[in-house]
Amino acid sequence: MLSLPNKILLHACKYLPLPQKMKWRIGMKDEIAFWEGYIASNYAPVNGVPPSEEGRQRCDPGTPLSGELARLVDHVPGPVIRVLDVGSGPLSRVGKTLPGKQVELHCVDPLADVYAALCKKHGVNVPVAVLKGEAEHIDTLFPPRSFDLIHANNCLDHSHDPVLAISKVFELLKPGCSFYLRHEENVADAAGYMGLHQWNFSIIDGSMIIAGRHGSTNMNSLLAGQAEIKSHKKDKFVVHIITRLS
Repeated sequence: MLSLPNKILLHACKYLPLPQKMKWRIGMKDEIAFWEGYIASNYAPVNGVPPSEEGRQRCDPGTPLSGELARLVDHVPGPVIRVLDVGSGPLSRVGKTLPGKQVELHCVDPLADVYAALCKKHGVNVPVAVLKGEAEHIDTLFPPRSFDLIHANNCLDHSHDPVLAISKVFELLKPGCSFYLRHEENVADAAGYMGLHQWNFSIIDGSMIIAGRHGSTNMNSLLAGQAEIKSHKKDKFVVHIITRLS
C-alpha cells in the first residue's frame, strides 16, 4: 500500500507540470504496490497450485502461444521461434510452446528486480526469468533483426517515450516479422494523467496514434516505407500489429 506522501505525489501528477521522468518514478511506486498484492493473490501457490486460472497459465512452462500470436509466426522457417515480450511483468502472458517448434522466449521489464524479489517472497515459480531493461534502450540488450515475434501488452503507455520505445523495439524485428501491441484505449485520458498514465494509444482514421498532453504522433506516417501497420479494437483495448517490410 502506498504511503500518504506518495499518494499525494501520485495525484499531483494530474495537475503539476512535473518532468516526465519524475512522473514515471512517482508512478512506479504505485505500480510496485499494485504488483505486491496481485502476485500474492493470483500467483502465490496454494497447496502447490496458483489460485487463479491466469496464474496457472503464466506459471506453466507448457502454455501454448495464443492463436492470434501463433498466426503471426506461421511463415517463420526453421525449428526455433525467437519471441520477445517487452514490459512482460513478473510472468509473461505470452505462451511458451508451439507444435513443431521450439519457442525461445525473452522477457524484459524495468521492474525485473522487484518482480524477482516478490516472486521469491511468495514462492512463485517463474518459468522464464525477466531481464531488467527499458524499451527506450532495448538496443543495448539485443542485436537488430533478431526476433521473429515481439509482444507488448498494456506497458508502453507507461514508458517515458512510447514513440522512441516502439522505434527502438521495431529495429529488433526480422524482415517480414511482426510486433504485436495491445493497450487500453486512451488510458491517460481515463486516468486523468495520473502516475504512469501519461500516454494515449488509439486508432484514428485507421492509423495508430500515440498522444500525450502536448501533441500526438501518427505511427503509420512515422514508419511509412518501413512497416505495415494493421489496427483494430478489441473490447476496451486497441491492437496494433506492426510488420517489418524489409
